[in-house]
Amino acid sequence: MTLDLSKRTLRDVDEFPYENAIAEGTRLVMIANATYPALDPARPASPSRPVIRGQLRQRLGFRGVTITDALEAGGLEDFGPIPHRGVLAARAGADLLLFSQQEIGEGLAGYKELRETFQGGGMNAGRVRGLGAARAEVARGARGGSTAPSAVERRRSPVSPRVGRRTAAG
Repeated sequence: MTLDLSKRTLRDVDEFPYENAIAEGTRLVMIANATYPALDPARPASPSRPVIRGQLRQRLGFRGVTITDALEAGGLEDFGPIPHRGVLAARAGADLLLFSQQEIGEGLAGYKELRETFQGGGMNAGRVRGLGAARAEVARGARGGSTAPSAVERRRSPVSPRVGRRTAAG
C-alpha cells in the first residue's frame, strides 16, 4: 500500500496520535509495511531508515521498542527473501522482527540470516545490542515490570507531555 501524502499532511494529521502516545509513555510502536513516498520513496516503512530512525526516533523522540509488521507481506516482495527483509528492517532500526507465518522455519531462517550478517560484518555490534535490549524491554513488560519512561526520559523528549506537540527546543 502506498500513501501518497505530502510530508506536511503526514506530520500534521497522521503523526498527531503518535506525538500524543509518545508523550504519554508508549513503549512499543509497530512499523507498517506501507510506503510513504514523502518520507522514503525507495522503501516501505518497516525497512526504512528515514522512517524509523528519522521520523520516529529523531523527529518524534520515540525511545521505546519498535516492531515490524509481518515481514512476509506482499508489499515487501521486491526486497528479497523473507529472512533478508528482516536484516533490512534491523539495519533500518527496527528492534523486533515479526516473522508471522505459521512455519517456525521462517523465524529460524530470519535469525540465521541476522547472525550471519553480523558475523560477516554487515551489521554493527551496537545495532545487535539494541536488538537484545529491545527483547529484554518487552520481556520485562510481559513479566509485569515497569516499562514506563522515567522522569528523566520524559524531560529529554522533544515532545511536550502536556499538549503532545513539539516544543521550541525540539
